Amino acid sequence: MNALHDRGLSAMELFLRHQRGDWGDLDAGDIEANRLALLDGSRLLSAYDLGEGWRVWVITEADRRSTCLLLPDEY
Repeated sequence: MNALHDRGLSAMELFLRHQRGDWGDLDAGDIEANRLALLDGSRLLSAYDLGEGWRVWVITEADRRSTCLLLPDEY
């Protein structure tokens, strides 16, 4: 993804932030949803603003079998 490369970032860096519970640039409602998701096993979301209008999401599915990195318009 050029948006990451152009900023000297890697997908792995964002996956590791997500794994650590650094949800990035979320509002209070989404942060609370993640807190509850850790208890009830629902989907987890992180959002990272990269600047210049670029934003990426990291989503872990409820079954915890997959985590993906995508642009919001790809969801």
